[in-house]
Amino acid sequence: MEKIYILCPVSMANDKIREELQSYVSFMEDQGFEVYYPARDTEQGATPMEICRQNFKAIREADRVDIFYSDKSLGSHLDIGCLVEEHLRGNKKEVNIVSGTITNDTTGYQILELINQLN
Repeated sequence: MEKIYILCPVSMANDKIREELQSYVSFMEDQGFEVYYPARDTEQGATPMEICRQNFKAIREADRVDIFYSDKSLGSHLDIGCLVEEHLRGNKKEVNIVSGTITNDTTGYQILELINQLN
């Protein structure tokens, strides 16, 4: 079974984004994928370091990473850093940008360009 990590905002997600994410997660699981969804599968009450550890482990174990990008989400940027590290170590993942929100023209586009270079 293919494993997918959903790289997305968690604490900064509004109701609309949460609904979109939950719908996507349900759809992918109905298609037979094993989905790691941080809002559901990462212990959100843990320390920031432990949250990073849990997410990095899930990224490492995933076959693919589907991204709901928001340049306002600091946690997403940490996850992208883990994804880049895995890529540099030779553990390359299929990466799909499902949706994206960019409010800072320079930084957001630079991050998306970096993500595109991972494929």
